[in-house]
Amino acid sequence: GRAVYLSDLRPDEYRHAAFLDLPWDYRNDRNAGGGRLRSGGRAYLKGLGLHSAARITYLLDEPYQRFQAELGIDDATGGGGSAIFRVFVDGQQQFNSDILRGRMTPVPVSLDLVGATRLDLIVEYADRGDQLDYADWLDARLIRPQTTDRLDDQTNNESQP
Repeated sequence: GRAVYLSDLRPDEYRHAAFLDLPWDYRNDRNAGGGRLRSGGRAYLKGLGLHSAARITYLLDEPYQRFQAELGIDDATGGGGSAIFRVFVDGQQQFNSDILRGRMTPVPVSLDLVGATRLDLIVEYADRGDQLDYADWLDARLIRPQTTDRLDDQTNNESQP
């Protein structure tokens, strides 16, 4: 298919800056605490679970058209947590969210990746330190360019008079 989920890829770099306690790892298809991804009352099978403050980097080894995801604080926080989500493409900031809090509806993001070779996803503390900052990148995926199927082209040509 055209969609490649980030949780199915290995990141090239991951860093977590602990606020007070131990560092948190990133999670594929799970929230930062290891539970199922759920935000805005909806469950998601695919995505990344990060905990502020963190940066995860993917080097894009093939051409992609777009990065798409829904961003939110996981419902496991019971309404706690506050974080800012940022996306950098080739070192340039392309998205900077408002402060997202628990119980808010996830925010969709769709960014152009044509010609890009690097994607950085960043979660920063907001106004409550890092407490309960279960930052979900829901259905985070790379979209491959549309390709024309040669077989279809041949079939279409043959059917014309």
